[in-house]
Amino acid sequence: MRRFVIVMLLIVSSAAAAIVRTQGTRSEPDRVVLWPDAELNDLETRELIPKAKASIPRGTSVGFQQFLNTPTHTVLVSHRESTGNTPELHNAETDIMIVRSGGGVLQVGGEIVDRKENPAGATGSAIRGGTNYTLKVGDVINIPPHVAHNWLLEAGQSVTYFVVKVKTRDTRVP
Repeated sequence: MRRFVIVMLLIVSSAAAAIVRTQGTRSEPDRVVLWPDAELNDLETRELIPKAKASIPRGTSVGFQQFLNTPTHTVLVSHRESTGNTPELHNAETDIMIVRSGGGVLQVGGEIVDRKENPAGATGSAIRGGTNYTLKVGDVINIPPHVAHNWLLEAGQSVTYFVVKVKTRDTRVP
């Protein structure tokens, strides 16, 4: 677990340094870069979280701000408010979520109800048979490809988190 957390910090650090240098989305090669926590907190407060909140489309509950895109992974800040989130799964991405503020229940696994396929994976109306994880600030969760997931937030609840989207090969059997 300790090694996993160190690797995650290196990935997030690489993303943060890209933002500090460029003030926006940037394609970068994979390399180790340090992002001090104080700079990360300032950047989140000043730029990333406001942009994520401002990107929430009318009638939905989630917005995000991408700030790093490499050949192997993408990093973004996501902000979700209240209920009405749509369950999803990805065919060729592992999602690693790191909660930065707020929290809530993340339902993972099970089967997507009213499943609608799309090129990136699938969405639906709910998850049947998933496991509920109550996540709070500092928690990290790994969601492999083909695993359904959905935030279940109560009225007035919100969560802001980093998502490291590790690009993988689609391993579905044709």
